[in-house]
Amino acid sequence: MTQAIWEQALHNPDPDKRKLFDALHTYVLDKRQEEIINEKKVCNLIWTNKRNIL
Repeated sequence: MTQAIWEQALHNPDPDKRKLFDALHTYVLDKRQEEIINEKKVCNLIWTNKRNIL
């Protein structure tokens, strides 16, 4: 999905649409980064709890 959005941001003939797709691409990347960070936090929390139990 992000590849298609990025292609539109680069190659769309309408400059306003390019800006829109660029903003959308940035938003999608930011949300994905948040998901990854939250997943790591959960994994670290689980790992810490397992170590404390053992």
